[in-house]
Amino acid sequence: MVVKATGPNLDITRALSDPVRLRILESLWEGPKTARALAGAVGMIPNRLYYHLRALEAAGVVKVVDAEATARGAERVYGATTLGYGNEMPGSGPERVALFRAMFMASAEELALAVEHGSFHSASRGYLRTTPEAMAELLETLGAAFGKARDSAGGAGARNYRFAYTTYELPGRDGEQARAADVTRDDR
Repeated sequence: MVVKATGPNLDITRALSDPVRLRILESLWEGPKTARALAGAVGMIPNRLYYHLRALEAAGVVKVVDAEATARGAERVYGATTLGYGNEMPGSGPERVALFRAMFMASAEELALAVEHGSFHSASRGYLRTTPEAMAELLETLGAAFGKARDSAGGAGARNYRFAYTTYELPGRDGEQARAADVTRDDR
C-alpha cells in the first residue's frame, strides 16, 4: 500500500525529482536514521545532505522522529512519512517528467551496483495489448502480490529488494489507427 505524504502536493513532486532525495527517502523506508547514517547510505557527506533533508522535510515526506545523543550533543533522527511514491504524485508536464526521470535514474544506479555485486535478479521491458479494464485488474493483482510479499518481510532470511515498474498507454497507438500508421510506414 502506498501511503500519501502530507504537505503541498506539487512540493512533493519537486522534492522527489532528484535521485539523491529519492535514495534518502528509500533509505528511510528501511527505518529511521541520523544524517550521518544517511550520508553513508547514499554516499554523500552529512553537511551536503542537510540541504536535501530540508527539501524533503518541507514537502512533508521526511520528518524528525527522535534525537540521538552523541559526544558533541544531540543528532536528529529522521524518518519517512511515506512508504512509496508513484501514481499518487501530482503535477503535470515538466514536474511529473522530472519525477519519473529521477525515479529511473536512481533505479539505473542501483541496478549497476547490483550487477557489480552479483545480486541482480531480473529486468524486462515488453509490450501488452489489452483492454483498460484488464490492465486495471493486472495492476490490482500486482499491488496485492507486493502487499503479500511486504507482509512476510519479518520472516527468516528476508532481504531487501527494489522494484520499479511502469505502465503507460503508448501515445497514438490505438487499434485501427496503429495498424494504419504501420501500413503507412511500410509503404514508404
